[in-house]
Amino acid sequence: MKLPGLYIAAVFVLCGALSASAVAPSLGGPGSVSATEQVSFSFTGGNAVTLTSTNAGTVSIAVTNKTVNGGLMSVTPGSGVTVSGNNSATLILTGARTGVVAVLSSLAYIFPNDAPPATDTV
Repeated sequence: MKLPGLYIAAVFVLCGALSASAVAPSLGGPGSVSATEQVSFSFTGGNAVTLTSTNAGTVSIAVTNKTVNGGLMSVTPGSGVTVSGNNSATLILTGARTGVVAVLSSLAYIFPNDAPPATDTV
């Protein structure tokens, strides 16, 4: 099964006024990966989803499965990060940048049954 791309939205919230020197966060990840239905796929190593930001403040990341009846995403909660929608099609991580980066490193995907779509866009 191919996951032809990642659709990852990042919202960067600063505490206080936005300064002219603030830089938007940058997200990275693989263009596509191969996964097997009913087997968890971990986004690690060369397939890692990354967040880079030099600003202080709170980061909120939404990882969304755009395929109807697609797979599920999960992370290992921790590092003071609020995780909403764990083991679902939409996963939201909110917390300090360093905590979100740490939790995002545990991102995993699974298609839970024997009839996956030909492709699943995350």
